[in-house]
Amino acid sequence: AYARVSLSLAGGMPAVWAARLLGARLPAKVSGSDPVLPLMRRAAARSWRVYLLGGAEEVAPKAAEELRRELPGLRLVGAEGPWIDMAEPASGRQDLLARLRQARPDLVLVALGNPKQELWIDEVRDSVRPAVLVAVGAGLDFVAGVVRRAPRWMSAAGLEWLYRLGREPRRLGRRYLLRDPRFLGIVWRMLRNAGQPHRLVRLGAAFRYGADRLTAPFFLRHCDRVGRRARTRGRPVIENLGQIELGEDVLLNSSFAPVRLAAASGAVLQIGRGALVNFGVSLCADERINVGDRVRLGPYVTISDHDEDVADAGGGRDPRPRPVTIGDDVWLAARVRVGKGAVIGARRAGRRRPGPRARASARRRGDDRGIGAGPCAGAAAAADSIACGVPGDARVGLHGPGARRAATA
Repeated sequence: AYARVSLSLAGGMPAVWAARLLGARLPAKVSGSDPVLPLMRRAAARSWRVYLLGGAEEVAPKAAEELRRELPGLRLVGAEGPWIDMAEPASGRQDLLARLRQARPDLVLVALGNPKQELWIDEVRDSVRPAVLVAVGAGLDFVAGVVRRAPRWMSAAGLEWLYRLGREPRRLGRRYLLRDPRFLGIVWRMLRNAGQPHRLVRLGAAFRYGADRLTAPFFLRHCDRVGRRARTRGRPVIENLGQIELGEDVLLNSSFAPVRLAAASGAVLQIGRGALVNFGVSLCADERINVGDRVRLGPYVTISDHDEDVADAGGGRDPRPRPVTIGDDVWLAARVRVGKGAVIGARRAGRRRPGPRARASARRRGDDRGIGAGPCAGAAAAADSIACGVPGDARVGLHGPGARRAATA
């Protein structure tokens, strides 16, 4: 049945993690219940005939009432929750099939639970053409309000099963505690049969990735916006009185020392997609800090748009905060300090003298992201350059022989 479907979606995070482990990356988890409302809006706009099938006896009619209330233009041609036993002969289900044919639906939402709904769809798909049948799991229960869906952060972290198990232990206990763990054995056999020499390493990496994803929604709950696939390793410190926004695929690594993100009242702290914020990093915004995409912040980097204390503002300096902007693909190495008003162009690195690891990294990468090691502070920096000294001055560009001499010095 699963092999013959027209479209198959990853309905749970374990499937997404297993695919990543096996080298077939899936973009995201899409539960069967996720497309219900978008499909109904599309059906209302295009005057499709819709049939709701499944759930307990009263669920489908109640879901139909809710949908009619929300989408007055929706054409519902049937709603029922019949008892279907796939162990019985197909002849015992002909009455239901006859009702479907008579209704002539364009779209049928099937909520019989896994795997019954997939088996039934495979059995009747040719008999009800050209209708499209979609397995929606508990989607009708959610629409009818009979079952509450897990909080968004639990769903994103792959913990929706735990929420549902807590609410319906008698019905779902066997499924989640006895049947689903077999999935781990299936994944292990697939790895073994593939003959991958580093499968254990990849398995460990997959578990670590999963753990990072699981903890992120809880640790980042005080942020105003968190992009997809954000991760936390260890617990960061989030002090948000203003606005903190994190892009997709951000990793906050607090393994050895916590990452600190702080936004004062009215301040904005933004971190772009694919950024890596290493342990001990501190970003403190009194007005605005913008960190670009794919930025790498080394251990104990400090970025602040204001003077840390009154003494720093002495000597006639303006005590008011000034925004800090860090461009895309910037690499700031260990213990770099970026002060208020700094504007760091794209693909720039702060350094004092590159060590052996930095030089080896520069030779291995061969790209224009540069190198970084040691303290650096400055107010402005051009793109495609390497900054040296304290404060950081642009000594060489990241292209041409000057950059090669800097990387091998």
